[in-house]
Amino acid sequence: PSALPSLSPSSRPSVLPSPTPTMSNMPSGSPTLQASSSPSAAPSPLAATESVDLTGMQEFHSQGVFNPKDADPLGSESSGYFVVLDDTIGPTTRTWWGGDYATLHVPLFNSCNNDVTVASIKAQQRACGSTWEMNAGRGTNDCDHNLVLKLNDVSLNPWMEQYEHSGCVFQSNPSSPIIFHFRRWHSPYSNALIGRIVLDFELLFATKDPTKAPSALPSLSPSSRPSVLPSPTPTMSNMPSGSPTLQASSSPSAAPSPLAATESVDLTGMQEFHSQGVFNPKDADPLGSESSGYFVVLDDTIGPTTRTWWGGDYATLHVPLFNSCNNDVTVASIKAQQRACGSTWEMNAGRGTNDCDHNLVLKLNDVSLNPWMEQYEHSGCVFQSNPSSPIIFHFRRWHSPYSNALIGRIVLDFELLFATKDPTKAPSALPS
Repeated sequence: PSALPSLSPSSRPSVLPSPTPTMSNMPSGSPTLQASSSPSAAPSPLAATESVDLTGMQEFHSQGVFNPKDADPLGSESSGYFVVLDDTIGPTTRTWWGGDYATLHVPLFNSCNNDVTVASIKAQQRACGSTWEMNAGRGTNDCDHNLVLKLNDVSLNPWMEQYEHSGCVFQSNPSSPIIFHFRRWHSPYSNALIGRIVLDFELLFATKDPTKAPSALPSLSPSSRPSVLPSPTPTMSNMPSGSPTLQASSSPSAAPSPLAATESVDLTGMQEFHSQGVFNPKDADPLGSESSGYFVVLDDTIGPTTRTWWGGDYATLHVPLFNSCNNDVTVASIKAQQRACGSTWEMNAGRGTNDCDHNLVLKLNDVSLNPWMEQYEHSGCVFQSNPSSPIIFHFRRWHSPYSNALIGRIVLDFELLFATKDPTKAPSALPS
């Protein structure tokens, strides 16, 4: 297309507004602001997925560690900051200098009665031997930064007194993990996304003094955990015979915590992606009984959010991709399957019980389902999913017991590169 602009760092979509302070290492009044954006040459966003154990007022330090200079190909020093993506949880914008800590408000499900309690959590970043407010920028540095979280005391969480000896477990919703972005502060490349951390939260109250446990609270059982998806469960033999009979079931309290992997999907050259995240349906049952499993996404505009029995060869995903040449959004049609026991089939379909590992298989559909690809075949354009909205897949167990139990999660970014193989066919306005 002759109207496409030349590729440049500013041609990528900016996720956050990009005013950039030009300042010395220490603040002097308010910093002067100027426009800047993420570099096209910067490394792809990294991500870590971890679990935060709030029990015993212990302090969580993220394994995900990020350096602001990684956003600049020349490695210039900068401060950095963490934000969340949901302003009901915590700060979504940065601040200069800040204070000792920010406060998060994280909803937790109570295993004893399925009520939702909002926990107040202190949120900081640590770098260069100091700790301060998570979303605050300070002096330029070349230090690694990580996220530090701790449950605030009972003065900010008065509900804790009620459950001190209850034996109840409080957990965040595994369907809605808390996503943190770490971004560079200073120019050049102010606000460039450097890393992402995806967190689950858990808090356990032990029954240290049974006489003080609330008498109305039930003992913990598999059914005491909140069910994220509806829990009708097929009772069936390994092979289908008509429609399966449905009965209620839920995730076990003894099942392992949900796992997660964060990966990048390169769609270039019609190559097939096989997830590093591999899951086994029997892991949801403490006794290790066999089962089939299935993958779903959390957004029904992207793909299937519910399971189906037997299914076909593949499901179809519709993934929005930003075009680096003109910032347009193109929806890519992608074939989505699962692979287990040497066979490949529709990603959200359950089949016979098995004890095999399952992984996710993705591949860009051909030009008949992606006709826009012909236009960009020799353009040199890069198509990328929005790093602020990664595509989240859940892998769940199919059969009872523990039907629909969440076993694993995969968080994916997508990228597609069109090389300029034949410069004579490249759009005339694009650089060589």
